[in-house]
Amino acid sequence: LERLRDRLCEAISRANGIVSAEQYGQFLCVRTMHNRAVDLTVFKRFPCADFVCDILPVTARQIETLPNALVLQHKDKRIRAELTVSLDLFELLMRFTEGYRPGVEEQEPLVTDLAQFQNRLLNVRADELLLLEGGRNLHRVRQINGIIELVRNANPDPAA
Repeated sequence: LERLRDRLCEAISRANGIVSAEQYGQFLCVRTMHNRAVDLTVFKRFPCADFVCDILPVTARQIETLPNALVLQHKDKRIRAELTVSLDLFELLMRFTEGYRPGVEEQEPLVTDLAQFQNRLLNVRADELLLLEGGRNLHRVRQINGIIELVRNANPDPAA
């Protein structure tokens, strides 16, 4: 389940525009804003370890049942950031890891569920931000003990 959690975090990060493993590795990244005028995108970055993936229990009263969904949720229950991952949503998320972008009307409810999960996360304090400038230059900003610092060598692409 931990590997599955990490894969789901990767898929959500990629759906938000983070494509390099060095950028999302062991983190779930959620886009907070994009300014076209200066071509700057800001992402909140949450450690994957802050989330838990579990099999959603079946509540039917039949003798034999199989679970048909997963749940990805933030460990802090007060946050209420929880995403029920049906088979359809799982397939869509795995397509995100391959570069797919949503657009078909049938997938709109799935994307809406994902957006609600991300909106809850946007209300959570994050200790790290990624700033993507011009679609290439990556800057990492973090806060430690109340001190905000720019982390050097945040861009995994030396040509950028």
